[in-house]
Amino acid sequence: MPDSFVETTSTSWLSRIVGLIAGVLFGIVFVIGSIVLLFWNEGRAVQTARSLSEGGKVVVDAAPAPVDPGNEGRLVHVTGDAKAGALIADPTFVVSAPALRLVRAAEMYQWQEDKREETHKSIGGSEQTVTTYTYKKVWLVAAGIVIALAWFWYRPLVGIAVLAVGLFAGIALHRLAGRRRAAPAGLPAA
Repeated sequence: MPDSFVETTSTSWLSRIVGLIAGVLFGIVFVIGSIVLLFWNEGRAVQTARSLSEGGKVVVDAAPAPVDPGNEGRLVHVTGDAKAGALIADPTFVVSAPALRLVRAAEMYQWQEDKREETHKSIGGSEQTVTTYTYKKVWLVAAGIVIALAWFWYRPLVGIAVLAVGLFAGIALHRLAGRRRAAPAGLPAA
């Protein structure tokens, strides 16, 4: 049976009006900021399109092997099979495979929170919010940051290393996903 906790809060009509005015002011600031960021981003997109167009005019297709010294310093497009040179191993689970990458997914038995809110309006303009938190234990795949934070508790240096590896892996995956997009006109597909 899951554990639960109920919290009741009341908001007066004056604090609701102050919150409304503050929300409008923040909304105006965010709209102005988003317009500025949109123009900045569009300028960068135009610059990227121009540089991709320029690169598409000078790109050279090359064979993956042997390396041609005549292509030194030029923009080169190479395709080929990715093959692992050695076995990758995970000594903790005694697993090895001839692969490019080995991923370990860790699961944690943890509390999962479910939050449900009910708002009732009272006479005089105030509101009463009843929030019910329900907790149950489940097995969930732990994100890299959760694992790193767990290691910080026991071994701070190992936690920093795990966090750094997770950060660099996330950056690498983001860049890899960006490369898999369709190539612009004039460039060969990846």
